[in-house]
Amino acid sequence: MFDSRHLILGEEFVPKELVEKLKGFVAVPNKSMGLVLQGVGDRFDFFYDRLWQKEEVRQTKLVLIGRYLKVENIQLELGNNLSNLFGDI
Repeated sequence: MFDSRHLILGEEFVPKELVEKLKGFVAVPNKSMGLVLQGVGDRFDFFYDRLWQKEEVRQTKLVLIGRYLKVENIQLELGNNLSNLFGDI
Protein backbone atom coordinates (compact mmCIF):
# COMPACT_ATOMS: atom_id res chain seq x y z
CA MET A 1 0.00 0.00 0.00
CA PHE A 2 1.34 3.45 -0.94
CA ASP A 3 0.95 6.68 1.00
CA SER A 4 0.34 10.01 -0.74
CA ARG A 5 1.23 13.39 0.75
CA HIS A 6 0.45 16.81 -0.77
CA LEU A 7 2.78 19.65 0.18
CA ILE A 8 2.68 23.36 -0.62
CA LEU A 9 6.12 24.88 -0.08
CA GLY A 10 7.99 28.15 -0.37
CA GLU A 11 10.49 28.67 -3.18
CA GLU A 12 13.05 26.13 -1.95
CA PHE A 13 12.98 22.32 -1.93
CA VAL A 14 15.52 19.52 -2.33
CA PRO A 15 13.99 16.07 -1.95
CA LYS A 16 16.28 13.76 0.03
CA GLU A 17 13.56 11.47 1.35
CA LEU A 18 13.21 8.34 -0.79
CA VAL A 19 9.92 8.40 -2.67
CA GLU A 20 8.42 6.24 -5.44
CA LYS A 21 6.96 9.15 -7.41
CA LEU A 22 7.20 12.94 -7.32
CA LYS A 23 5.23 15.39 -9.40
CA GLY A 24 4.53 19.08 -9.17
CA PHE A 25 5.33 22.67 -9.90
CA VAL A 26 8.53 24.32 -8.60
CA ALA A 27 9.18 28.00 -7.90
CA VAL A 28 12.87 28.31 -8.80
CA PRO A 29 14.43 31.45 -7.25
CA ASN A 30 15.21 34.26 -9.73
CA LYS A 31 13.34 32.58 -12.62
CA SER A 32 10.39 34.20 -14.39
CA MET A 33 8.75 30.85 -15.19
CA GLY A 34 7.54 27.95 -13.08
CA LEU A 35 9.22 24.57 -13.45
CA VAL A 36 7.25 21.35 -13.91
CA LEU A 37 8.98 18.44 -12.14
CA GLN A 38 8.11 14.75 -12.56
CA GLY A 39 10.02 11.78 -11.25
CA VAL A 40 9.70 8.02 -10.87
CA GLY A 41 12.50 6.19 -9.08
CA ASP A 42 15.74 7.79 -10.26
CA ARG A 43 14.27 9.09 -13.56
CA PHE A 44 13.32 12.76 -13.55
CA ASP A 45 11.98 15.12 -16.17
CA PHE A 46 11.62 18.87 -15.78
CA PHE A 47 10.78 21.82 -18.01
CA TYR A 48 9.69 25.43 -17.68
CA ASP A 49 5.94 25.66 -18.17
CA ARG A 50 4.82 29.30 -18.23
CA LEU A 51 5.53 32.79 -16.93
CA TRP A 52 4.43 33.66 -13.41
CA GLN A 53 1.35 35.90 -13.38
CA LYS A 54 1.67 39.22 -11.50
CA GLU A 55 -1.04 38.30 -8.98
CA GLU A 56 0.15 34.70 -8.60
CA VAL A 57 1.92 33.58 -5.41
CA ARG A 58 5.24 31.96 -6.28
CA GLN A 59 5.29 28.69 -4.41
CA THR A 60 6.32 25.11 -4.93
CA LYS A 61 3.55 22.50 -4.98
CA LEU A 62 4.60 18.85 -5.00
CA VAL A 63 2.91 15.50 -4.56
CA LEU A 64 5.14 12.77 -3.09
CA ILE A 65 4.08 9.12 -3.33
CA GLY A 66 5.96 6.33 -1.59
CA ARG A 67 5.93 3.83 1.22
CA TYR A 68 5.76 4.89 4.86
CA LEU A 69 6.41 8.57 4.12
CA LYS A 70 7.15 10.63 7.20
CA VAL A 71 6.01 14.19 6.61
CA GLU A 72 8.19 15.44 9.46
CA ASN A 73 11.36 14.04 7.84
CA ILE A 74 10.42 15.46 4.44
CA GLN A 75 9.67 18.88 5.93
CA LEU A 76 13.10 18.93 7.63
CA GLU A 77 14.72 18.83 4.17
CA LEU A 78 12.78 21.77 2.73
CA GLY A 79 15.30 24.47 3.66
CA ASN A 80 17.75 23.57 0.87
CA ASN A 81 18.02 25.82 -2.18
CA LEU A 82 16.61 24.60 -5.53
CA SER A 83 19.56 26.08 -7.38
CA ASN A 84 21.71 23.38 -5.74
CA LEU A 85 19.46 20.77 -7.35
CA PHE A 86 18.82 22.32 -10.76
CA GLY A 87 21.74 24.73 -11.21
CA ASP A 88 21.30 27.35 -13.93
CA ILE A 89 18.62 25.71 -16.06
